[in-house]
Amino acid sequence: MKGKKSSVSSMLTGGAAAGGAAASAGAVAAGDHQGPIHKIVFACDAGMGSSAMGASVLRRKIQAAGFGDVTVVNKAISNLQDEFDLIITHQDLADRAGPRVPSAVLVTVDNFINSPKYDQVVELLESTNRDGGTDQHAAAAAPAAGAAGAAAGAGAAAGPATSDLLSRESIVLEGSARSRDEAITEAGRLLVASGSVDPSYVDAMHERERSVSTYVGNLLAIPHGTNEAKSAIKKTTLSFVRYPQGIDWNGNEVKFAVGIAGMGDDHLALLQQLAGIFLDEAKVARLEAATSADNVPALLSEVDV
Repeated sequence: MKGKKSSVSSMLTGGAAAGGAAASAGAVAAGDHQGPIHKIVFACDAGMGSSAMGASVLRRKIQAAGFGDVTVVNKAISNLQDEFDLIITHQDLADRAGPRVPSAVLVTVDNFINSPKYDQVVELLESTNRDGGTDQHAAAAAPAAGAAGAAAGAGAAAGPATSDLLSRESIVLEGSARSRDEAITEAGRLLVASGSVDPSYVDAMHERERSVSTYVGNLLAIPHGTNEAKSAIKKTTLSFVRYPQGIDWNGNEVKFAVGIAGMGDDHLALLQQLAGIFLDEAKVARLEAATSADNVPALLSEVDV
């Protein structure tokens, strides 16, 4: 198995050295971890947005591949402990996140929704978790997969409805912003107007963007504040702004900016729904074609989590 693991790791890193070189290439770098991978963590600055969406996407891929005993969670970098086998983070955060989990394999991505690294992580699991290339792992994982699916369904059912987190007043289908920074302000002001955050939270959203982009892929950005700004949040709320003509977001086209103010985990189910929608071009097209703010919550609620 060691030889197979080495060849897969080499393919993922493209021959890059572990650590900074691999991170700059958006690659996978081997840490001190040896053996099967059972615990995966997505890490971002605040742990309330990008990492939650990425974790949702990868979790689906891993469960579909039969690795039901592999857990995928998301955390703020400041809350990381060296208890994970594999860590995924944005390439701009690798120097901060990697040293907190030195025993883990480090994976860096440049977006959290449709990174090709996710398929390569599944391939890595095929190498590290399969026993001699047989399906013994899949057989053992089947009961766990069922339990994990049930738990995920229970968590989604326990969360608030989309309309509780995203009011009609916080939905704008013709955004007025013409730049990334203006769009962040527009999404933030909707959160302030809803009474969900203090005005200082908008400044923290810009600070977060300066640290690492909140563009997550497929026309979507999810601007939100830093971990330190959570004290400015009064209640969990989202805002939704559509830009039909698109906005340049660090070289990427964005047509949807979803502002996030998350106190706990109430908003995570909706972020999973967003991830599912923005992986589906037909569903994105329906959001692009929506003619009323009243349609948006219903469209976002169509995806099972």
